[in-house]
Amino acid sequence: MGYNVSDANSYLVITGGGIPDIKIVKKAWVWPWQKHSRISISPFDFEITLQAMTIEKLQFSLPAVFTIGPADDVESLCRYAKILTGKTANSAKQPTATGRNHVQDIVKGIIEGETRVIVSSMTMEEIFKEREVFKTAVIKNVQKELDQFGLK
Repeated sequence: MGYNVSDANSYLVITGGGIPDIKIVKKAWVWPWQKHSRISISPFDFEITLQAMTIEKLQFSLPAVFTIGPADDVESLCRYAKILTGKTANSAKQPTATGRNHVQDIVKGIIEGETRVIVSSMTMEEIFKEREVFKTAVIKNVQKELDQFGLK
């Protein structure tokens, strides 16, 4: 039991007695029948070199850097905390990978998949002439997928 306070770039995730799912707070009393952990909301960078193929069947290397972090609202933080800590509806039945590396693997898969989908529908000329359109399409598609994990 004790009063816990999180750092400026983190939140407390509390589970246990009196809490139906999880509770995300900056400071709280944690009772002996409850567990708590801290999650960082610091963004992390992804540097990937994607092997992609255009609609013309031309293969090329596409270097990219993305900065991803959890959204700073309670609903998004709950989704992020569940992925980071492994607490899901099925977690009692089967082991779940946890931690920041797991989140990074998910994000990398999303970025690679969505980028390949967009690249495969464009010509090489379109990719280079319309860079802003390409960039906007990638960000929009990636963000749509990241929303389900509480990331932005």
